[in-house]
Amino acid sequence: MELFGTVLSLAYLLLEIRQHRWMWLIGFLSAAVYAYVFFGTRIYAQMCLQVYYAAVSVYGFLSWRRAAEEADGGARIRYRRLRAGLAIGLAALLLGAWAMLYLLLRHTNESLPLLDAFTAAAGAVATWMTARRLLESWWLWMLADFVSVGMYAAAHLYPTLLLYLCYTVASLIGYLNWKRKGELIMKN
Repeated sequence: MELFGTVLSLAYLLLEIRQHRWMWLIGFLSAAVYAYVFFGTRIYAQMCLQVYYAAVSVYGFLSWRRAAEEADGGARIRYRRLRAGLAIGLAALLLGAWAMLYLLLRHTNESLPLLDAFTAAAGAVATWMTARRLLESWWLWMLADFVSVGMYAAAHLYPTLLLYLCYTVASLIGYLNWKRKGELIMKN
């Protein structure tokens, strides 16, 4: 099951770099598979994060569909830049969610509460940023994915570890792709 989730997630990643809205459908499916995998390995925040990913996939699909209809042919990648006020708010949200999740997970049989809490909080914020087409989402993805590599090594989830190594590198490629081929949308 983990291997199937890995394949779906790689397909999602390729579609995300190209900013293809069908990434959200594949993301929904991979989230469902990984929710099952993470439940079985007692990485509970990641399991809950997959449920969140599934819900945001619906939002992202609908949001990106509207944006494509408004665009002039949709050939260019369209993105927004993160403004200072929103950046501060998102940083506070990330830190607060990390602390809250960690405190909650310490009282379960969670196998990796500190790492799981951080990567779940960072993934939730980065997913929202991606749905809003914020260019800086890629930097948060790089950090969350890199930390996830260590977590999945400790959990002996080796296909997932390899997936997150790919995610880390792909986040840099995605950022560069959006910057090179992109068009800044002024409204935020």
